[in-house]
Amino acid sequence: MTERSVWITAFVLPGVAIAYLAIVLPRVAATSAGDVSWVAPMLWCMGAIILGVIVATVASGIGSEVLAEVRGTESDLGDDDIRDKEIGRFGDARSYSLGGVLSISTLVLAMVDAEPFWIATSLFLSGIIAGTYGSIVKIRAYRGGF
Repeated sequence: MTERSVWITAFVLPGVAIAYLAIVLPRVAATSAGDVSWVAPMLWCMGAIILGVIVATVASGIGSEVLAEVRGTESDLGDDDIRDKEIGRFGDARSYSLGGVLSISTLVLAMVDAEPFWIATSLFLSGIIAGTYGSIVKIRAYRGGF
């Protein structure tokens, strides 16, 4: 179940980032970054990440239970073991490291007095990229060991 949650996160994060960019980039092309309405789309995207991961994980758990019942086998819910915890720590450490490095771009943008749009978007995308990378690292660890 933990691995399925990681897979869900690996797809939801980039999907939401693409949606955010599809909404705000045309606005930036049409006007200056200082005039772009970006706060509401970013908040909606943050909510979509939270809601998307939760709903997909719950649906996956329900589907897993139903499938186990149909097959007459035991469910895999609640089967977290030490390996899941180690993979989680491993992936999170890589994700946090990349997030820290990527957030330097946000600091640079703040230092040069960039528009708030660029600063916020940089930080938002840094988190998306780092989270996606962490999910990929975890998936590779589940599939190939670490």
